[in-house]
Amino acid sequence: MGSAAAGIHTTLPDVGSGLAAVGLVEAVSNLSGGSLIDRLGDLAVANTPLPMVEETIKHLGVTDKPFLRANVIAALALTAGFAIPGRRSLGVQAALAATGLAVAGLGRRRLDALEARRHRPFALPAAVDALGEVTDGAELWPGAEPLFTDPERFYQTDINLRPPAVDADRWSLEVQIPGGSRRLAIDELLQLDLQERDAALVCVHNRPGWDRLGQQRWTGLPVLDVLGLAGDLPDDLDHYDLITTAVDGYSQVIPLATARQARTWIVFGMAGRALARKHGFPARVMTPGVVGQYNGVKWLSALRVAPRGSQASWWTRRRSWLGEPGWPRELVWVKPMARIDSPARPGMPPRLPPPPVHVDAGAVSFVGTAWAPPQGVAAVEIRLDGGAWHECQLARPINDDSWRRWRAALDLPLGTHAIEARCHGGDGTVQAGYPKEPFPSGAGAYHRVLIRAS
Repeated sequence: MGSAAAGIHTTLPDVGSGLAAVGLVEAVSNLSGGSLIDRLGDLAVANTPLPMVEETIKHLGVTDKPFLRANVIAALALTAGFAIPGRRSLGVQAALAATGLAVAGLGRRRLDALEARRHRPFALPAAVDALGEVTDGAELWPGAEPLFTDPERFYQTDINLRPPAVDADRWSLEVQIPGGSRRLAIDELLQLDLQERDAALVCVHNRPGWDRLGQQRWTGLPVLDVLGLAGDLPDDLDHYDLITTAVDGYSQVIPLATARQARTWIVFGMAGRALARKHGFPARVMTPGVVGQYNGVKWLSALRVAPRGSQASWWTRRRSWLGEPGWPRELVWVKPMARIDSPARPGMPPRLPPPPVHVDAGAVSFVGTAWAPPQGVAAVEIRLDGGAWHECQLARPINDDSWRRWRAALDLPLGTHAIEARCHGGDGTVQAGYPKEPFPSGAGAYHRVLIRAS
């Protein structure tokens, strides 16, 4: 029995030594300007079955990348721990693990410094078509979401564990159209007639009550104007696609006729400043009304016009582990949706089901936001405990691409109640109330909040 126990004991991995080895290798990788951990994480994202990707986002929300990075570290440490001969005491393993993590932390700080020197934001020139201050009349509504999302709170989603650090001085945009091509430096692009535009961006994974969306003022250029710098575009745009490609190889395809109709933009600035690195510096593509996954790429490197249907987007090329199709080839448009912001707690997981919000019985004021780009929000309704719908007061519209704030008052008797809100789009589309997963065309259902009146 003692011999069997010893055998089991020696098969356990030396996790402490494994973490020390991982920390050392990661630090060396950081000194050379890269990250082994993040590179392996990127490979995992590129090869994870679609159902697993969807479940991860559903349950982990904004913590999906830290969770993946921790799993990569654990897998590397276990692998190295099995490979390292010998068996060290728990105390020695703990010391080795702490050393490995400390070395990895120093390497990560070195990498941050290297990338900070490479990432030098430029000053945006004054926009030719600049917008003035915008108000909608809801500035003093208690509990209202700000009209423009703080850039630091603006949602971020992409396929990279670490956003690319692009040197704008060395960056250039490759533009290819049938019969012509051109390469444009950032200085050339910023000398063109920049414009400002207010618009909301919505992630395809945004579910009722989530805040995986944001609204901001963007500075940029219509993409067709930039394509025209390479020559004359084809007369029949319906037979061509716009292929947008990022520096990391990620790509999205937008029908060229849609890019013209929806006024697809190349964006250089956000909230009056150059794009932050995490939001696509030095340039990204934006198509309001199309969900984030389809509206264009961040860290833009190339624009190419190609025959319609000749290429597919990065996510469209992905297939599920059951052999089912990946995300649809055709664009996915934002669906009308309303969100209750107060009294409620909008946000994303990880979190337990939110407990009922406590209020005083009687007249209760509800405030929220609604969006339905590009047709705009025509109406918002709210109801109590599945009863009749009541029309809400809408703030003044900014434009059809932006969200719209709303408010309403309900008389709540004692007890726990379910409050739901729905949005009507400007084209007559009404928000669907049945639950629906984001794959393949966006989430459905009403935002439902439990209120306990006492």
